[in-house]
Amino acid sequence: MPCPSPIDTTPRTAPKTFFNWARALTFTAARAFRPSSRGEIVGIIRQAEDAGQRVKWTGSIWSFMGVFVSNDVVIESDAITGAIDSALILNRLTLADPSLAGSLVHIRGGTKVFNVNRILHGLAPAANGGGADETNLECIAGARALPTLGGSGGQSVAGVMATGSHGGDIFLPPIADAVMAIHLIGPGGQEWWIERASGMTAGTEADVQARLRSIAASVTGAANEMCRDIFVKKDNDLFRSVLVSVGRMGFVYSLVIKSVAAFKLHETRSNQTWETFRANLTAASFPGFAAGKHFLQVLINPFGNGGRHDCKVAERAQVKCSAPNEGMGAGGFDVMSLICGRQDVRIFLPVLLVLLAALLAAVGALVALAGAELAAAGALAAIPFIGWALAAAMFAAWAVTMAAIVALSATIAALTALITYLTVAGSLTAGELIAAIANFAYTFGLKNLMKALLTLLFNSAYPIVSKTGVSWKIMDTYGYAGEDFCQKVDSMEIAFDVAATGGGGYLAFIDEVLMIFDDLFNRNVAVAGLLALRYTTNTTALIGMSKFRTTCHIEIPVIRNFAGNVEFISRVQRAAIAHNGVPHWGQLMGTYTALDIRRLHGGDLITWRRKLTQLIRGGGARNTTFSNNFTATYNLEPLDDTPITAVRFTVTVGDDSLGDTDILRHDVSADFARVTLSSGTFFEVSLNEGTEWPAHTTHVRDVPVGAGTTWGDVASVRIRHNAAGGDINADNWTMNAIVIASVSGTTARDEFSQTGTPVWQFRKNDHQIWQHDF
Repeated sequence: MPCPSPIDTTPRTAPKTFFNWARALTFTAARAFRPSSRGEIVGIIRQAEDAGQRVKWTGSIWSFMGVFVSNDVVIESDAITGAIDSALILNRLTLADPSLAGSLVHIRGGTKVFNVNRILHGLAPAANGGGADETNLECIAGARALPTLGGSGGQSVAGVMATGSHGGDIFLPPIADAVMAIHLIGPGGQEWWIERASGMTAGTEADVQARLRSIAASVTGAANEMCRDIFVKKDNDLFRSVLVSVGRMGFVYSLVIKSVAAFKLHETRSNQTWETFRANLTAASFPGFAAGKHFLQVLINPFGNGGRHDCKVAERAQVKCSAPNEGMGAGGFDVMSLICGRQDVRIFLPVLLVLLAALLAAVGALVALAGAELAAAGALAAIPFIGWALAAAMFAAWAVTMAAIVALSATIAALTALITYLTVAGSLTAGELIAAIANFAYTFGLKNLMKALLTLLFNSAYPIVSKTGVSWKIMDTYGYAGEDFCQKVDSMEIAFDVAATGGGGYLAFIDEVLMIFDDLFNRNVAVAGLLALRYTTNTTALIGMSKFRTTCHIEIPVIRNFAGNVEFISRVQRAAIAHNGVPHWGQLMGTYTALDIRRLHGGDLITWRRKLTQLIRGGGARNTTFSNNFTATYNLEPLDDTPITAVRFTVTVGDDSLGDTDILRHDVSADFARVTLSSGTFFEVSLNEGTEWPAHTTHVRDVPVGAGTTWGDVASVRIRHNAAGGDINADNWTMNAIVIASVSGTTARDEFSQTGTPVWQFRKNDHQIWQHDF
């Protein structure tokens, strides 16, 4: 049975509000814990299950989607950090391959990635990355490193793996594929040690389980890290499921990671033109172009330049540790670093003053032109026959000039007001100010000035330099000096098969994104961002985004609060879906539906869901323990072969009742509940059976299914609203909660739940059907 320990309630707050790295997603948990021990985590999970509550755990909360959101219980992983002494557990196990011994590190899941690198290099963990002791590091004897990294190390190591984050090394899989064993605290608080079938350890599951239980029971300090009743599974599909689990399968307490000997990288950068450079990236050209390269990144500026697009290319090659470091100091002037760490936005006043000066100069020129036009018109009027016609034309030109003067004067007045406000207040963040200036500029016809400014920032943020240094200092480009107030972005990332050529392949998707950007620019709708391309090989994780032998990851960050962001993001994601792009679990993917995800991951998702069921049953737990609205939306929920007799709908009505009759209408809407199987067969019953459902009441309705039906056969459930009444007084109602349960005899098991205010609003002509696909 699980091994809990008393819960330290000192760091608990009730409630506690959380927000993500981008400060775009906020939620409040009824209870939040910051445990410092394994046993506390077990106790928190069991306590929540007993209370019927859902649990999520947080890493660094860098995700753009609500993968970590829980309004019930949140477990913060910040104190579950550091390396576990190998002498405690790891060195007491018999390895299947003894040569692995020097390469393995046992690390707790809440450890920041930058601290994993520091620990492997022989440095003490730090409160933040990028410290002075990391300057000009050398490959000292015994130093190790992670084989690959993303562009930043601020995430927790368990979080970066759980969402399938990747590096940019062409012939290496994502970071998660360096994991050799996972210590998971799953549903019910049950602890699991999970490896591949041909795993890290020698012997059978029973052999390893007996050894780990003996260590936990007899080695001083081991019980702090592992329960004496831990279960061991050597199962490829289970391992591949937990590897990228989006937090749905439990709390990743620790990981055994395979490191490599410390190495150096040499990075070169160059300015290119996208329309020319893209020829290297086609399905036919890429294998030859990539040969011998370690890393490739392409940054595309979406602002057109005479029908072409500037891009910056970074390439890396592995070099000997004896190679001298280069460019690892100040690295040149970086505008983004200068402005983005400053909360006080008055640093932008010089930019605004330049704009104001340009506008004043433009007005002066127009005034002079208007005067010249009037003088010329007077002279032309004296010319016989055609003089008056020419004078009339000149007066018309003068009128246009005066209209331009009036428009520019209004712009100057608005800009002067903004400068005055900022001089006194300075209450916006730098990112918010960039968006405010851009929206202002586009509105008043100054989009080309804004385009020039944003292009300057793009060029300054990524200077053309060469660098040589220890691998993780080259790969981790995040600035840790202070909070970044400028690059708080809305970001999406989609993975594509480089070898796929249908519909033009992934390059056709890029073309479409650039066309979308151009369309918005031409319509004076402000958007600013870039396209970043990186390449990896495929992951072994079942629902990892890097699904292809050569995968191109296209990350598209856009600065927040620009007027065109909502339209741009929606259109780009629709284009990605059409081109079979696989979304990153931690970045924006709201346009994707459950059906899209099921199509993209196919049988891998089905296997993943069956393994989730196995963990839940193994812990004797509730189906919904680590569930939330995000996992429910994208079918990251259990799927099993348990025979069922019915599917139960439990519905809570919101503020607007179902069938609320009025003076003009005395009938009640006839709403229906339907269950559809994968075969297409469906079963439907009346939801409300002709009765009124008052506001804030809860109702239960079972939909019987055919003999032999299993829960795994259920493809979707729906509620269909047939509104009573005519055009004027048709019946509307709202649903604030929905729970779907499988019924087997007298036993009901929750399979899906969603809450909101409301979850859904039923109307006469729109949103008549609520549906969830499994």
